Amino acid sequence: MLKTLEAVGQLWADPKYEARRRVREELPRSTGCSQPRVDLALDELPRMLSAASLSAKLEAELGEIPRLPAAAPGQRRGTFRAWHPVGTIFHVLAGNVFLGAAGSL
Repeated sequence: MLKTLEAVGQLWADPKYEARRRVREELPRSTGCSQPRVDLALDELPRMLSAASLSAKLEAELGEIPRLPAAAPGQRRGTFRAWHPVGTIFHVLAGNVFLGAAGSL
């Protein structure tokens, strides 16, 4: 998955990539952001989607989750309970930043 996202980021690194050209033209009009700000954000997208950046994010979000033993005695005889936290499952990002969706990956 990380390699796939990194490959997508590399596509967006190319100023001649058709989707990037269309987005570069549309974003100033639809968001009110200046062209230099849009260009800066589009230049940042490949870094955000790099395997190294995404791996660092995964490690920060999920890397050191404390865990209980696999099973613990329940309150009734012969029963056990178990839980394993999965880490961050809800991530809130600013809605006024058009790279927010990519940042939440």
